[in-house]
Amino acid sequence: MFKHWTLFMFGVFGAASARAETPRDPDLAKYVARAVSHNRELGARSAELDAKTEAIVEARAGYLPNITLDARYTKQWGALDLGELINPAYATLNQVIGEQRFPTDLSLMLPLAIDAKVRVAQPLYVPALGPANRLAKLAAEAERTKTQIAQREIVAAVSQTYYAYARAAHIAELLRQTRPLLEENLAVSTALVGASKATEDVVLRARAELAAHDQRLRVVEQGQRAAARALAVLVALPVDSALPAPRSLEVPEVPAAAAPLIARARRARGEVALLEVAARATTEQRALARSAYLPTVSVALDLGFQRPSLGFDTDDGYAALSVVGSWNVYAGGRNRSRMRQREHELRANQLRQDELGAQLAAEVTSAWDAATVARAAVTAADERVASTEAAHAILSRRYAANDVPQLEVLVAQNALIAARTDRIIAVTDLYARLVELDRVVASDALTPEVSP
Repeated sequence: MFKHWTLFMFGVFGAASARAETPRDPDLAKYVARAVSHNRELGARSAELDAKTEAIVEARAGYLPNITLDARYTKQWGALDLGELINPAYATLNQVIGEQRFPTDLSLMLPLAIDAKVRVAQPLYVPALGPANRLAKLAAEAERTKTQIAQREIVAAVSQTYYAYARAAHIAELLRQTRPLLEENLAVSTALVGASKATEDVVLRARAELAAHDQRLRVVEQGQRAAARALAVLVALPVDSALPAPRSLEVPEVPAAAAPLIARARRARGEVALLEVAARATTEQRALARSAYLPTVSVALDLGFQRPSLGFDTDDGYAALSVVGSWNVYAGGRNRSRMRQREHELRANQLRQDELGAQLAAEVTSAWDAATVARAAVTAADERVASTEAAHAILSRRYAANDVPQLEVLVAQNALIAARTDRIIAVTDLYARLVELDRVVASDALTPEVSP
């Protein structure tokens, strides 16, 4: 169903030409594929697209012959019988010639009792058929574009939720990994008190820090479960599904400039395509209104039989070939008004296209700027982590030697945990910013191809 899943295997982070290759994440690719294939709104849009496709077949049928079968039987009472006028004349003629040559019992009531025929009608020149056929195709194209926009939004929502889940999962893992530091601090504090090198308050403070750490872990784990449930809903899985924790996230790069991204957005965004389709549809509607000024011509072949009474006789059959023309010479100005309406709509559409171009430039620039700042935040977080790790290592050795108070070590531990937490937040925020950038740019990774 989709063409660009290779790009998903490298993460949903934008066009390959504009960004360095991002880390592989097969879990996210699976989630995206499942979300797109199981989304009910996309299913409804697919059904609407099928309906629009059938409308194209209906429009094309206007070029084909139309075959109809008509049959009528009429029983009349008290109607005028032309035979009553002809029979006396025939009787007089028979008397003059002395022979019964002419019938005197004719019954000629109109319409005749039996009238059945098959008509084959073929349009020869119908100006409205061309615009109508193209309008049906444009309607299907518009529906296909709307489906692509909806898919892009769904993929972006799944990706954003996935990275929220990744953030909570990585922070929870960090807190679990750093708990031994607090346990070691408690053990060292207990040993110092036992050696009469510190007072009891250092043990109490170490226990308080460990309890606070465990509570932070419980809160983060609760957020992780909530994010997992939200992700499960988006990908149509049971809310209690055990979703694998996201893998380690490498730091992706940001495009060097916004100008190429703006150009791509103006070229690839579905909203732009919708306005272009609307302009073409308005042009075809104007052509449809103009076609009302032209005549229509068709040919019809009738094969049938007529009888004044029930029964069948080959002598009652007939064939007729007709050429039918129709020309609405004056419609009270309606057609001219319709053409002017379409011209006004074309001007309005052009203004909307200009406004959309400026809006897309602002959206892409803002998203690119946010991603650039997020990338700088990761660099700053790396420097902070390196500094706090070095400071914590120095203070831990000095505390073990009873050279610094416990409070300084606890502050260094909290600073280290905070620095590592901030780095996880910075990296996942960068991924989220890149997903938003891909959304506004209409990256291939966020715009899977729609099957017709």
